[in-house]
Amino acid sequence: MMAKRFAVIGLGNFGMALAAELASLGGRVLAVDVNAERAREAQAFVDQAVVTDATEITNLKAVGLGEIDVATVSLGGRMEASILVVLHLTRLGVPEIVAKALTEDHGEILRRVGATRVVFPEKEMAHRVAERVSSRNVLDYLSLASGLGAGAGPAPRDGGQEPVGARPHPPIRGSGGGGEGARAGADPHHPAPGPGGEGQRHPGRVRPQGGRAQAQGSLIMERRRFAVIGLGSFGFHLARYLYEMGHDVLAVDRNARAVDAVEPFCSRARVADASDKEDLEAAGVHNAEVAVVSLGTRIDSSILATLYLREFGVGEILVKAVSHDHARILDRIGATEVIQPERDMAVQVAQRLAEPDVLDRLPFLEGYVLVEIRAPKGLWGRTLAESHLRRRWGLSVVQVRRWEAGKEQALFASPDLELRQGDVLVVLAKPEEVERFRRDHPGP
Repeated sequence: MMAKRFAVIGLGNFGMALAAELASLGGRVLAVDVNAERAREAQAFVDQAVVTDATEITNLKAVGLGEIDVATVSLGGRMEASILVVLHLTRLGVPEIVAKALTEDHGEILRRVGATRVVFPEKEMAHRVAERVSSRNVLDYLSLASGLGAGAGPAPRDGGQEPVGARPHPPIRGSGGGGEGARAGADPHHPAPGPGGEGQRHPGRVRPQGGRAQAQGSLIMERRRFAVIGLGSFGFHLARYLYEMGHDVLAVDRNARAVDAVEPFCSRARVADASDKEDLEAAGVHNAEVAVVSLGTRIDSSILATLYLREFGVGEILVKAVSHDHARILDRIGATEVIQPERDMAVQVAQRLAEPDVLDRLPFLEGYVLVEIRAPKGLWGRTLAESHLRRRWGLSVVQVRRWEAGKEQALFASPDLELRQGDVLVVLAKPEEVERFRRDHPGP
């Protein structure tokens, strides 16, 4: 089978990790960036790396973008440039275009000009992290369907009663990526700071503990105390998701406008400088069971905040890193977990692009993965028993997901269940068995 041809346009953290993962999965990768140093770094693992301005359609034609199967666009904070590049790729006839967006409005424009898929790395990873840290004994989480999680369903809390002070929230909208109070003004959650905004001291407003426990499939057994330090895209969405799951959430940022924006979606919001130990203590972060530090490119501040949290005795400290060296330093000074949302999301996007019939995969028991995979055409009309998935390929079907009557249904994997077009199989298997099944059933 001929390897797919990929173009990765923009070699920031997300683009570089995406290019590396696609190459490791056997794709033929063309990497494009206006920065010569980044292109040289990518040259070590891709087929071709070129330095050019992707906003000029003549440049894209010159490097062969018209012959690419899948193009990805990840241009950091350059919204206008990313929109223009997606438009050019559409005109060149690229069949699949994946674009990274900064806000929901940005994402909507990208879709309208031709992006076939839009990703929000920090927002999506914030949701995954929130699910995972919500309970002490949940190490990872995969939503199967219809409120069923991997291992158990949602557990009622506080006798099934709604937490005091809970109230409905409006739909989540995307926000700018990056640092503490990053891209202020990029969306309604981060308006531009006014005079005296950054570093301004105010006591913050306090709301009753806990939000509405409304995330389907969340494995939450107890209310936990969280502190989220840094309210860029990742921090903002993480604080909101945790609050909506019913936890006590303290949100902290040095930017007063960022604090005001998150205030309706957390228990307490405080203006404080993460690099000032007294500020953090006055804000109350020392009372948290779990602290998450997300300060974007402010590496020095994230290191100091991590050190102070250790001195406060906070039990779990998760810190967002922007590079491999940054991650190593954080690990050495006491972070219990280092998060790299763009890198982790890039790996997932690469796997989906390289294996379009595999919808998701999660490391499970040692040597096994839990995988979502589309039912191939050769199995339509057969029952699970007639398909011999376990005997022939070593695949144990855990669940079948089916879109029916306008909503997704979670079906138990009974032997007499007949497979249909559009079904998604959730299977437990060894990675090599999944690959053998995919080779035997190419295409839809």
